Amino acid sequence: SLRPMARRRPRRRFASAGEDQLLRLWSTADNQPLGAPLTGHSALIYAVAFDPTGARLASGSFDGELRLWSADGRPQGEPLRGHSQAILGLGWSRDGTRLCSASQDISLRIWDAGSGAELAKVVKGHSLALTACAFTPDGAHVVTASEDSTLRVWTLRASPAPAPGPGPGPAAPPVPD
Repeated sequence: SLRPMARRRPRRRFASAGEDQLLRLWSTADNQPLGAPLTGHSALIYAVAFDPTGARLASGSFDGELRLWSADGRPQGEPLRGHSQAILGLGWSRDGTRLCSASQDISLRIWDAGSGAELAKVVKGHSLALTACAFTPDGAHVVTASEDSTLRVWTLRASPAPAPGPGPGPAAPPVPD
């Protein structure tokens, strides 16, 4: 059965996914599939979202993995792993540099969409599965929805200055508002 759908702006294609573990890209001009189905998830795909430019697509699955794809269906990097249960919601920051994922494991994770690095995670605040997440337009907050019938707003703090030496500095965790 068909599950999530996402539309690419300016609405020339859309993506669908389902219990068959396949992600499909479609043309809105003729409602025909664009190429072969995208494979890689090992369980039902429950969340799909195009980035604000329509150049990339994210998919989240019951396998707990988040995958990034180019708009023409090529995999972008390795799967993003961190959730221990199904990913039920995805959201892109307005500038397309960050991605949030909401999971059945009751956690919110913030990812760097370029490198795939996990920037932050929240595991306290809700008592049941997170079903959706979205960045505010200014990118300073993330809103989560949960099966516990609550919404929460999380303030994203700026990361501290990187420590001297190789590699990025630690990411500062979100704090609840």
